[in-house]
Amino acid sequence: ELLKPKIKKPKVSVHIQKSSMDTKLDLRGKSTAEAEILIEEFIADATLLGKNKLEVIHGFGTGQLRKTVHDYLKKSDLVSSFRLGGPGEGGAGATIIEL
Repeated sequence: ELLKPKIKKPKVSVHIQKSSMDTKLDLRGKSTAEAEILIEEFIADATLLGKNKLEVIHGFGTGQLRKTVHDYLKKSDLVSSFRLGGPGEGGAGATIIEL
């Protein structure tokens, strides 16, 4: 009877490249389509890294970026609350997010 050689299976490990991140995301000058992709990635990264307070800077402009950000945040299961920035936080040009 022939003995089958035992083949060792390689061990696989997964490493997350990001070990840190800025908790502020500046969307000024971005299109609403770009902003939606960036905010989604920003919240996903923050969730993976255990961050729970984030700031998104959307500026004042026409209000379209703020609307895009707020519409996304309302739909996200990862967001527990959000509000416009207060004094020293960028006022209505920024949104503060709690995950």
